[in-house]
Amino acid sequence: MVLAVAVLVFGGGGGTAAALKIRSDNAEQAERERTAATAARLAREEQQREEAREKQAEEARQNEAEAQQALDEIELEGREDLERSLRKAITKDARASVRDGLLDGPILRTSCDPVGGGRDDLTSRTGKYDCLAITETDADGTSRGYSFHATINYEEYSYTWGLGRD
Repeated sequence: MVLAVAVLVFGGGGGTAAALKIRSDNAEQAERERTAATAARLAREEQQREEAREKQAEEARQNEAEAQQALDEIELEGREDLERSLRKAITKDARASVRDGLLDGPILRTSCDPVGGGRDDLTSRTGKYDCLAITETDADGTSRGYSFHATINYEEYSYTWGLGRD
């Protein structure tokens, strides 16, 4: 009987120890799984934040490009206005010279062609133009008149011109 009690005590103790060991191992395994799941969740969240930052950066680049394009279009319109104003000013000046007897008329209109810089080159601060105060237009579309040279300063929104080629 003593032997049976000893076997039960030692056997029960061994079973308890085994049960405690299994419980400890299971708890450690569960903790490792929770840690791995947390790490995976944090990595996914960081990836999502990175993707959101990249998307915001791309949207900002697109918005900046669209804004620059709008500014470029406004700049081009301003340059076209300057060219139109230059042509009108040369026409007016040439007509005044006709009235003063310095040139023969009539002055029909003025055409200008860029020879340096020009309105489409947004990097240039000035543009040089050869202009023609037209006195005659032939049937084939060619024109004759008085040559003028001109410079437009796009930054100052101003222009100058003179009779003859530069």
